[in-house]
Formats: sequence, C-alpha cells, structure tokens
Amino acid sequence: MNLMTQTLNIKQNFSQYRIACDPAADKSKEGDPWYWIIVCKHGEIYLHGKETMAAMVKSSAVANQMKKWPELDITQEADDAVIFKFHIRDFEKVAKRMVARKRRRLSPEVRQKLIADGQKYRYKAGVQSAKVVQESPIGS
Repeated sequence: MNLMTQTLNIKQNFSQYRIACDPAADKSKEGDPWYWIIVCKHGEIYLHGKETMAAMVKSSAVANQMKKWPELDITQEADDAVIFKFHIRDFEKVAKRMVARKRRRLSPEVRQKLIADGQKYRYKAGVQSAKVVQESPIGS
C-alpha cells in the first residue's frame, strides 16, 4: 500500500499559500510532499499524517495562546519552538493565528499594466546598435 497516494497534497489543497521545501531536506527529496512546508510569520505548518498536520510555532507569545486551544495537541516543546499537532479541519484557524504567507496573485488588469510599463525597457530582438566600434589605442 502506497501511503503517498493517500496523503494530503499541500501544493494542491493549499495553493493560495506560500509553499517551500523544508531547508533540512536533501535536494533529492524536493518533490516529496512530506518535505513541503507552508511558510508562516510565526513558524511553519507541515504534514504530520493522513488527516493531521503539525505547526512549529517559533513565537513564545503565539505558542502560549495556542496552548489554550483544545483542538491542538502539543507534541514537542523546547526553548525556541513548540510543535502542535492538529486535524486538517482546524487548518484555517491555525493558519490565521500563525499568519500563513499568501502567494502573490496579480489581477489581469494589474498584470497587463506591468507588462505595458516594462515594454519600453524590454530587449528588442534583431536591433543592431548604431554605435561605431572604435579601435583601442592600446595594442596599436
């Protein structure tokens, strides 16, 4: 039985958030969904099981607030971070408190305006410089 096919896909289910590969992961593991993280202001959120996720909270103030939530289970506590385990249905609440970073999305109007503004600075293929090349006096 392949567990990967039964696991939540972070890139598909949470595509509105900024997703990165765990910096501790080996480069060969970048395509593995178990190494994807959702980047947050106060830490990161990642997969923990088939229907569970974990949040590593690096802010002690935010962690102390979240310790009071009954839907979160503390799995690890250290001086610099607290790791909570939670069900996927509680993701929005956790993401909101941890300030999950959203992906930058441009509206079609803004995108067209940026393209038009950059058009005059774009390289034009096939245009030759009118500048005459002068020979260097060095080496003559």
